[in-house]
Amino acid sequence: MRRTASDIIVRAVARSGPRPSPAPPASAARPWLLLLPLAAAMVSACDGTEALIDADGDGFYRNSPNPDLVDCDDDPRLRGALVYPGAQEVCNGIDDNCDGVIDGPEALGTLEYWPDEDGDGYGKDEVTTGCPTEVGLVRNNLDCSDISERINPDADEICDGIDNDCDGAIDDADDNIVGARVYYTDADGDGYGNVLAPVLSCDVPAGAVTNSLDCDDDIEQLSPETVWYLDADWDGHGRPDVVYPRTQCNTPIGYAFLNDDCDDNNPREFTTKAWYADADRDGFGFPTPVAQGCNPHPEWVDNPNDCDDRNFDIKPTADEICDTIDNNCDNAIDDEDPQILGQSVWYRDDDNDGAGRFYATVLACFQPPGYADRKGDCNDEDPTIDDNPQWHLDADRDGYGDPAKPYLGPNTCERVAGHVPNADDCDDTDFYTSPRQPWFVDADGDGVGAGFVSTVRACVNPNPTLFAPEGGDCDDNDPLDDLGGCYGTPAGQVGLHMALDNDTAGLEIVLNCAGQDVFAITFDAVDAGLTVEREAEVPFGALCVPQVTPPPGGDASSDGGPVVQLIDCGVVTALGTPFVQASECQGCTDPDALNFDPDARVSQDVCYHY
Repeated sequence: MRRTASDIIVRAVARSGPRPSPAPPASAARPWLLLLPLAAAMVSACDGTEALIDADGDGFYRNSPNPDLVDCDDDPRLRGALVYPGAQEVCNGIDDNCDGVIDGPEALGTLEYWPDEDGDGYGKDEVTTGCPTEVGLVRNNLDCSDISERINPDADEICDGIDNDCDGAIDDADDNIVGARVYYTDADGDGYGNVLAPVLSCDVPAGAVTNSLDCDDDIEQLSPETVWYLDADWDGHGRPDVVYPRTQCNTPIGYAFLNDDCDDNNPREFTTKAWYADADRDGFGFPTPVAQGCNPHPEWVDNPNDCDDRNFDIKPTADEICDTIDNNCDNAIDDEDPQILGQSVWYRDDDNDGAGRFYATVLACFQPPGYADRKGDCNDEDPTIDDNPQWHLDADRDGYGDPAKPYLGPNTCERVAGHVPNADDCDDTDFYTSPRQPWFVDADGDGVGAGFVSTVRACVNPNPTLFAPEGGDCDDNDPLDDLGGCYGTPAGQVGLHMALDNDTAGLEIVLNCAGQDVFAITFDAVDAGLTVEREAEVPFGALCVPQVTPPPGGDASSDGGPVVQLIDCGVVTALGTPFVQASECQGCTDPDALNFDPDARVSQDVCYHY
C-alpha cells in the first residue's frame, strides 16, 4: 500500500516523547537501508506538502513543525540515532537530549569536582558536580589560593610572605624554603658573626649578621677590630699607652685587649680588679665585692671564697671535722665531705644489744642506725649474749640465773640449755622473785601502792615503809581506800536561794562553810523580784552560813534588802535559820563503783564494789 506524507506525520506523533535508547538502526548492518527514509520523504512530497526528514531513524525529525519532535542530530553516520529530545545525557561532549546543554550536572558519568580558576591543576574548596570533559574542574581541593597559578602544593616556598606551597608555613617557618639567605649568629653582639653558627632566613634574624668574621663569639671585645695593649706581667690587663700596630682577631704574644692595668709589673694589680671584705682576717673574703681598683683597703682581699666571714676557723683551707658545720666551704658537711677528719668507728649491731661485730664497721661522725660504739658481740642474733658470756642455771625460767650455779662446761657464745648469760636472780626457785619484781609507792601505808606502773624494780622491797608489792590504790592518801573498796570523799550539796531587790548594784553574797573555801557570787544592777539560785559542793557535815555585803548607801528604794536562804539536798531552809549542815544526799559518788551516779553529791553507803 502506498504511504502518504500524512501517514508519516501521524506515525511520528505517536512515537514522540522520551523513550529508551533504540537499538542500533538496521542501516548499520545494511547500508542500503539508509536510502529508504529519504526516498519515502521524496515520495511524500508529491502531494505538495513539505516532507519530514528522519535520516537516523530515531523517530524525530530535523524539520518537524513540532518543537518537541525536532532532532538536533539527524546524521545517521555518527551518533544521530542516540541523540534526540528526551534521550539520556551522557558525559561525552555532545548534547544528547537536544536541550541546548552539553553534558551538565545531570549527565550520566558525572563526578565530584572542584573549580580550578587559576588553571594550576589544583581546585579550591568549593565542591561541584560535572563531567570529565567540563573545562575548569579538577578532582582535588588542595589549592590554598585559586587566584594565582604560582600558589599550589607543587610550588616552591620562596621569601615573599606567602604560603606558596600550601603547607601552612610561610617563609622561614617552612623547612622547604627556597632562596633563603645565609646569616651568622652574633652571640656577643660585636657586629661579627660566628662561621660555625649559620642561619638560613628570608630576613636578618635577631642576633645574626651577614658576615662570619668573628674569632670568638663569646667575648664582645674580640673581633677583627680588636685593639691590643702591651701586657708585660701577663695578667690579662694591658698598659693603655702601648698599642699593637694593627687590629686583629688573634691575640699577639704579650698583649691583652683590656687597657686597665695600673702596674704592668705586678700581675695582681689592675683597675678593674674586685676586692672583698675579710672581716675575720682569715685571708678569704665575703662573696659580695665592696670595691674594685689597683689599691685595695688593708682589710680587703681579692677572693670571695669565705662561707662564714665571722669565724676565722671556717675557710677553704680549714679541715672538715665532725661538728655539723661546713668548715672548708665546699658545700659538704661532715660525712658528706670526702675530706672529713675525725670520724668514729661504728660496729654492726643487728641484735641492738649495744655491742657490734668486730669485722663489720663503718666510719661516721655520729652513730648510724643499727651500729654500736663498741665491738665484741660473739652472737649478734641474740641481744642477751654479749662478749664472752658466763652462763648460769635458770631453774625458775624467769630469765635470771642463779649466781651459785654457774655452767661448768667450756665457755661458748651459743646458748646453753636451761642457762642464761647472767647471775642476777635472788631466788631461782620462785619465778616472781627476781630483779624485775615491781614495787609501788604506798603513801598511806595501807599495803597497796598508787597506780599500776611501778617506779622501782628489785629483788627485795627497798623500803617497806614507803613501798608496797601491789599497786592500784585509788586514793593513796586515805588508808581506808584500797583495792577492796574505793569510796571517795563523801560530798554534800549546799546552795544559795536569793530573792533580790532593784537596788542591788554591787551586791556580793558568799557561802562560808567551816574549813572550806569561800563560795562567792557578785551581782550588779539586778532587777527587782529576781530569784537566783547557786549551788556548791562541800564535804558532808560541813556547817555553812550565807554572808551578804550590801551596796553603799543602804536600801535606796526602801523595798527591803535581799533575801538569802540555804538549800540542802534540794530543800530551802526556813527564814531565820542561821546556818545549815550539809546532809548526806542519796547517790553513789565513787567513779570506780558499779553503781556510780555522776549526778550524785553524797552517800558512800549506797556504793557497792566487788
